[in-house]
Amino acid sequence: VAPNSSQNQPGLGSTAGMSVETMPSASEAAAVPSSTAEASPSGLAVIGDTLFLAALRGERLWSIAPASADATGADAALVTAAWFTGEYGRLRDAVAGPDGELWVLTNNTDGRGTPRSGDDRLLNLPLP
Repeated sequence: VAPNSSQNQPGLGSTAGMSVETMPSASEAAAVPSSTAEASPSGLAVIGDTLFLAALRGERLWSIAPASADATGADAALVTAAWFTGEYGRLRDAVAGPDGELWVLTNNTDGRGTPRSGDDRLLNLPLP
């Protein structure tokens, strides 16, 4: 993970050392949480028509968005996907960044997670 270049965002202070990540494709994501072991929600962000849910115990970021309408124009179901499962450990919070990106905070050094080199982190996830 390469740190982002130092920059100052109005009202947010320095973002030096923030990790810039790439969201995997939807085909690489798992879908639909089935238990609190996978979800354990801790933070929620709304960007556009998508909800992003950070999970502590589940160690993943969930996205929930409306599916495209079908050929008849009828409303379709929601599409749920899991991102970064186990990759960064416990995810404490997700918030909308000032330029439409998603910021996610890891939380592995609170005595409940497994700390890794560089923890805890603020991840900057540019969205398509």
